[in-house]
Order: sequence, then C-alpha cells, then structure tokens
Amino acid sequence: MSRTQQPHANVEAVQKLVKEKFEEVKITITKEGTIEGAEIDKKLLIDNHYYAIANKAKLTQPKDLVVPESGKKKFEDAFGLKWEDALKGQLVLNAAEACKKYKLDANELNERWAKAKKDKKIIKFGGGK
Repeated sequence: MSRTQQPHANVEAVQKLVKEKFEEVKITITKEGTIEGAEIDKKLLIDNHYYAIANKAKLTQPKDLVVPESGKKKFEDAFGLKWEDALKGQLVLNAAEACKKYKLDANELNERWAKAKKDKKIIKFGGGK
C-alpha cells in the first residue's frame, strides 16, 4: 500500500497521526521515502494517479476531445468563437502545450488558471465543479 501526504501536511505530528490511525485499522506501511519533482514528472506519477483528469488536461490534444454540443455552445457564448474555429486557428492548448508555449511551470500555470477561474473566464464542457 502506498501512502501520500501533501507537502503542507508533511510534518511530524501528521506523520505520527497517520501511522497511529493506520495501525488502528491494521494497515501496514511497507515503505517510506521521498520522490523528487523531476522523478514525478519523468514517470508521470501524478498523471497516472489522477489519470482521468490528467488525460483531459495534459495528455489529450484539444482536437481529440469529445466536446458535446452543449459544451461547444458554452465555448462560443463565453469566447465569441466556435470551438471548431478555435481548433483550426490552434487557439486552444492542453496544459502541457500551454506550459511549453508560454514558458510556464506548473505553479505559474495554476496561478493563471486560478485567476481565469476567479474572473469567470473558464467553462466546463461537461460535469464537475
């Protein structure tokens, strides 16, 4: 079994609490360690763990997305451009392409995404929040 703690929670008190709770429910920690960011990126560890999200956000080309008609309408209403025209004009990018084109790291892309979300400049093609 693998156990992952988020960086902000990786403090001694939380580590102790996790171990105690695992012991209570008879879960054994078989290995502990640290994985550096470069290795996480190289092995696509986050992408594989969160595959459904990563598949749409980073691994799939925008032209390969299955966008429902309702999503295409939302896109046109929000941006004044048809989805198909945005694809033809190469105006839509996945996360990996955006980072490369605009020379952003993941944190910078996240900051821009958060600002766009706050400014209500994003849409969702399907379900979810």
